[in-house]
Amino acid sequence: MAKQPNITVVSPGFYSTAAINANFESLQDAFDTVISRDGSSPNAMEADLDLNSNDILNVGSINAATFYRNGVELSPSDLVEVTYDQYTYGPGATARDVDDRLRDIASFSDFAPVNDGATDNTTKWNTFKDTNSSLHIIPKGNYAMTGGTGPTTEPKVFVSSSNSVLKGRNIPYLTITPLALGVWPQNHMWVYHNTSLRNDGTTAHFQKVVNTSDGYTNPKNLRASTTINVDDTGAEVAISGEIISNNNLFTPGIASITGTSKKYGRSQVFGGAFQSIDYRIEASDTDVTSVIGAEINTVVIGDDHPTLNQGGGVRVGLDIRSKTNKLVADWDTAGGNDGVGELGMGIRVSTESKANGGELRYGIFVQESFGNIVRTAGMRVKTTGSYGIYLDGSNTVAALNIIPDSAIDYGILLQGSYNTAAIRLATNQKIAWETTGSVKQWYQQSASRMVFEASGTERVGIELDPTPSVYLNSTQVVTTQQPAIANPASSTGSNNTAIISILTALRTHGLIAT
Repeated sequence: MAKQPNITVVSPGFYSTAAINANFESLQDAFDTVISRDGSSPNAMEADLDLNSNDILNVGSINAATFYRNGVELSPSDLVEVTYDQYTYGPGATARDVDDRLRDIASFSDFAPVNDGATDNTTKWNTFKDTNSSLHIIPKGNYAMTGGTGPTTEPKVFVSSSNSVLKGRNIPYLTITPLALGVWPQNHMWVYHNTSLRNDGTTAHFQKVVNTSDGYTNPKNLRASTTINVDDTGAEVAISGEIISNNNLFTPGIASITGTSKKYGRSQVFGGAFQSIDYRIEASDTDVTSVIGAEINTVVIGDDHPTLNQGGGVRVGLDIRSKTNKLVADWDTAGGNDGVGELGMGIRVSTESKANGGELRYGIFVQESFGNIVRTAGMRVKTTGSYGIYLDGSNTVAALNIIPDSAIDYGILLQGSYNTAAIRLATNQKIAWETTGSVKQWYQQSASRMVFEASGTERVGIELDPTPSVYLNSTQVVTTQQPAIANPASSTGSNNTAIISILTALRTHGLIAT
């Protein structure tokens, strides 16, 4: 008997076999072989036909007008040419049944939904979402659903075509969630992470390793860019971080956005960097509109804690802390690493170089607005350092300028105890009392004299040497008490002596000229 072709007969009661991946062309070649392509083997069919097992072996192709399955005629769409090469994925892949392979992906179309935007597809959707496929495809269409669409038992991946509308709204192109359809937001991509289903520390992770220098000025690991080309009253946000906390434990670790830079090389690093660049040039400075480098809004209700943080409370708009480097390995033995973490500046407000035209009107501006008030102080400094506030630099008018909007009790109020002085001025420096600066008080070091002057002329002076004196118009008028003068006798001579002694004392005091 001739070699039998390796093929299964498609006959009533039998659909196909996954062992041969049947298709029309290969079956036609098989029949040519069985019947003999050149007509020289009239007995070939007898040799290669096994009627007991319904197999036709060594079939190259079959040319037939009609096929049946279980007595029912099959249409051409029921016979699909399928080729599955296990080596497409590399050696070692296991050959799989085609039906099993297709179950990896489920399509909403498999459940014959109606996409007219009116017909209820709730039941079909609930069946579709609960399939065990790894990936769920939602084809383009407007699928109405009037009933409830419950959650899945675990997070599943849904991929939708452009403008897929479910329950009257566009859905994300990529969705990973176990939640019901009604909770899905309207955006391009949505990933929902519930730790009760899978307790991962991170929802999404992007990691970039830079091992080559490609010459980029400012490369990014993750970039979100929004371009606004229309007038829009809404506030556009390129990146939004949100925390909704119901945690009642005191913890410092909850943050909507956090950035950490770890420095091991010498290049400067930033924990966070923000820039707002105003490219618009106005015809008049009164036409300038707002641009803000970074804004921090802390919205609260009610009064803050009255005593914590030395009366400062616990609600803080901006908190800057100097951390010690004791957390660094070998902090106590490495050269120059003594565990002291010092910041040169807690807050630095600086300008571009003067050649580039960078200017500041106010370095720090504390402003009340919208009827609110600063209840205690515009600025409070509490420190054990050398100075509470240190002012230096080439000021052209004043290092400190106080201009109340209305009458207040004090321009400067000094309370508490001071070891040396409440106010200290360097020698030969003056205090002025009015706008022209013509009335001043100062310490004249060369004469050890506290001087009060008007229009540059000394009016009153108090000499502070071991024999102090009082000066009027730069002339000594009072000095230390003179020796006692004895009461004169009734004689003329004793009276003259007393008068001379009084004149001498008056001249010594400067009350009369010498």
